[in-house]
Amino acid sequence: MVNVWAVTSLAQRFPHKTLIQYAPDILGWPLGKIVGLLYCFYFFYVSYYVLQEFATLMGSAYMPRTPSIVFILILGFLAVYSSYGGFRSDMQGQFPDYYSSPVFAHPDSPSFP
Repeated sequence: MVNVWAVTSLAQRFPHKTLIQYAPDILGWPLGKIVGLLYCFYFFYVSYYVLQEFATLMGSAYMPRTPSIVFILILGFLAVYSSYGGFRSDMQGQFPDYYSSPVFAHPDSPSFP
């Protein structure tokens, strides 16, 4: 709860800056840059950990003969592609079409063909 309050109050105090941008303003140049570097490192570490866990799950449960690097590369590519707006721009305006297809329709629903 304290974290939410701290992040919210800092976001209101510095409305158009990120943590990496306003950390040097609060803590000074060297310590602010170190905090920004640690912040970036934390997200890279968490991303790597999630990718590694996903690859381990897929490799042990579904595809044991496939190397882990294949799963890491595919999921990493999908994450990068979607973060740059790839899926959003591809799917824009087509959402109802996908969910009205017979693949997603239940046989008891009135719109089932």
